[in-house]
Amino acid sequence: MSANAILRLRSGQQGITVPRNALIRHPDGRVTFWVAAHTDEVSMVSERRIRTGIQFDGMVAISEELSPGKWIVVRGNEWFWASLRR
Repeated sequence: MSANAILRLRSGQQGITVPRNALIRHPDGRVTFWVAAHTDEVSMVSERRIRTGIQFDGMVAISEELSPGKWIVVRGNEWFWASLRR
């Protein structure tokens, strides 16, 4: 016999999590993600370096302070990094 189970344990920790796909892991060990800002008709993105924490269910805890309602780039983020490197 065998069984599969998912245990959800409360750690007492609270924090900000982002989808794992939003993270860009650089060869030198840095981890970054892109934050999008929308003002009137202009959209801009900026890269932020972060420290990661625990990972669970496709999400990663981060050390970066983000306020609620911020937009982050989840898809195509490798393209931003590659296009800015050239």
